[in-house]
Formats: sequence, C-alpha cells, structure tokens
Amino acid sequence: MGISTEAYYEALKHNDWSPEKAAKVLGVTARQVLVKKKQMKALGISVPESSYHTNRFAYVDTKAKGPREFEAPSLPDRDRSLEEILSDRKKEFSRFRNSEEARKLIRIKVKLKGPIGINLQGDPHLDDPGCDISAIERDTHLVRTTEGMLAGCIGDLQNAWVGRLGRLYGVQTTTAREAWKLVEWYVKSCAHKWLFVLKGNHDLWAGENDLLGWIASGSQVMAEAHQIRLALVFPNGREVRLSARHDWPGQSMWNPSHGQLRASRFTVHDHLIVGGHRHSGGYQMTYVEASDLISHLIQLGAYKIYDDYRAEKGMNRFQMSPSVTVVVDPDAREQVNLIQVFHDTARAADYLKYLRKRAA
Repeated sequence: MGISTEAYYEALKHNDWSPEKAAKVLGVTARQVLVKKKQMKALGISVPESSYHTNRFAYVDTKAKGPREFEAPSLPDRDRSLEEILSDRKKEFSRFRNSEEARKLIRIKVKLKGPIGINLQGDPHLDDPGCDISAIERDTHLVRTTEGMLAGCIGDLQNAWVGRLGRLYGVQTTTAREAWKLVEWYVKSCAHKWLFVLKGNHDLWAGENDLLGWIASGSQVMAEAHQIRLALVFPNGREVRLSARHDWPGQSMWNPSHGQLRASRFTVHDHLIVGGHRHSGGYQMTYVEASDLISHLIQLGAYKIYDDYRAEKGMNRFQMSPSVTVVVDPDAREQVNLIQVFHDTARAADYLKYLRKRAA
C-alpha cells in the first residue's frame, strides 16, 4: 500500500516543511516528496515553503509556459511514414510470395522429340587441389557434343573458404580471385545445356553479392539456392518431375540416399530425387504407392576426389562416380523403362545416341 497524503503532510509539517528531511522519514526520495507537495497544493492544501533550502533536489516544471519566442522549421523525416511502411510491406510480401510460388514447380518445355539425357554433376570444388578437373572437362565436353544431352549441377562450385576456414587457402594454389575465373568457365562451358545450377553451402559462403548468380544470369542459366524442382514436359505430353537439393535432410549409415528415400515418402513425389553435398555416392529405385511412381533416388559423389577432412574424420571414400546421367525416354510404355541411370557419362552418351537413332 502506498503512503497516504496525510502521512506526507505530517512528515513535512514536523520537519520544517523540508522535502529532504521528510523523504528520510518516509523512506522515499526527495523528488517524490516534491511531486506530492505540488499535488497537495493543487488540491488546495496549504503547504508552506521550507526555511531549509538546497538546490540538490530542485524540482523543475517542464510544462510549457506561454508561446515560443522563436520559429523553427519543420525538418523532413528520413524514415518512411506509417502509411508508406504498410504499403511497401504489402508490395514486398506480394513480390516474395510470387517468387516462392513460381518456384514450387518450374515447368520446362522440352523442344526435342524423343529421348534426352541429363548429366547430373556432383560437387565440383573447382579450385580445390583434390578436384579432378580432367573429369569435369570430359563430362562437359560430352554434354556439349551429344544431341539431346542436358546438364544440372548440385552445387559447391568452389571452396569459398570463410572465417576460420580461410586458413585453408594456405593449402591450395588457386587464389580466391582465380576461383571465380574457374566458376565462370564452368558455367559458360555448358551455358545452353544447363537445366539448373544449385548454390551449395560453399557457394553461399561467398556472401550476399551473389557473383555466381550474376554469372549464371548472364548466361541465361537458372541458379537457385539450395534446391530446385522441375517438371520436364515433352512434346508428346509426357511429364517427368525432378527434385534436386544440395543436401536432403535425413541420414543413414546403411543407405547413402536415405534422405532422398525419406523425401519420396513425405516431401516430393517425383521421378528423380537428387542430392549431393556429402561427397559419397548412392542410388536406389523405389516404388511410391501413394503417387504410383517409380522414383530414382540419386546421391551424387563429387569431383573433389581427394579430401584431407574426409581422411581426418575417417569418412567413407566410396563415391561411385562424380556424376550420374539419367536417360529419359518419354515414349516408353512401361514406367520402369522411362528412366535409365548410368554412372559413366560416355556409356550414357552412347545409349542416348542409340535411342535417338532408333526413335528417328
């Protein structure tokens, strides 16, 4: 319970009307007594001034007294008005929503009749000394020169070491600036053949400037962060769906493509579910009754063949292959023959040529 007005009055009366002395008796601050004293005067209670005077706790009335004797300009605010903020927030959300909704399933119209191939390339790490550049040159050459062969990259085009990992530039001969030259060469090497290029965690370490996105945009290549989902629509009306993520959540020591298997059951019901990041290969087919689809679950290896970190942690070195090529025959009658998977790009190219020749 607060101190009553009567208690304040008695404390002042018996202490020479001094706010400082009354405050000590009441166990409050002198400012509280001054405020209460002013309230009592407003109620018509006579409260004399104290003969004991000090400026230590002087009370200042901050209420305006009369008109100002000067005129100051009204300065513009650097911030938006509330109305502008609300309007801009609505526009921003609309832009964000449109962007996200358009990416739920990107429809790709395939112009070529007959079978096509998609060379899915694992983590390149182009600037790493353990990267097999010759294998990348071989695969991109086959993609460029094989009719009907397209490509997709699962991400991590370069190391882009940051923070504590920046010390690792000391064990590679390729500088950060030179790495970007390799990235540009890689993207442009198959510019007209890339279905997509994902930005993996290493690519995103490069920062918000998004130089990879700028390089890809200049070559009219779709470069998306983390994931992409495509619907390939063939001239005969057949549709094949592909979901690719740099890494799928969910791991199993028994099954390298466990994350993709989990996704086929709970997240995406697509023909192809592809992941990378872990630098270990795996592949399985599964029938998903809920969608009546045969899903091909692909865990890509990496072109970074040799890795000190993997050796240090005792991780599995088995990659199967740095890239996987899927050959899609839209004219296949049986679903089981719709997609064939190859771990050798040259064999896939030969098979694709054979199918296309037969279809012609």
